[in-house]
Amino acid sequence: MVYFAKWKVVLVLVVCALGLIYAAPNLLDRQAMSEWSADAPGWLPVSQVNLGLDLQGGTHLLARVEYGDVISRQVRALEENIRRPLREADIPRQGGIDVRGDAVV
Repeated sequence: MVYFAKWKVVLVLVVCALGLIYAAPNLLDRQAMSEWSADAPGWLPVSQVNLGLDLQGGTHLLARVEYGDVISRQVRALEENIRRPLREADIPRQGGIDVRGDAVV
């Protein structure tokens, strides 16, 4: 059988009791907490931990992609990726490179 000194057992029990006392306000709802804080002694904690959205009941994330913007950015990037190597190779352009709608011409 494992033996612990009595002072260690008492210390662990006191720390656990203090933890429960200081966590108690979080177990009550806002209305019960306001009633309890009016009657509570000054040494007891009366404030609750503010929970984030995920702990208050979850969050709802709505992600929307503007496909038109994404496509136009990709087309502009493609245009630049075509232009740069042609410039570096000194290839003369006949009429130029242009973006028309969703295409590089």
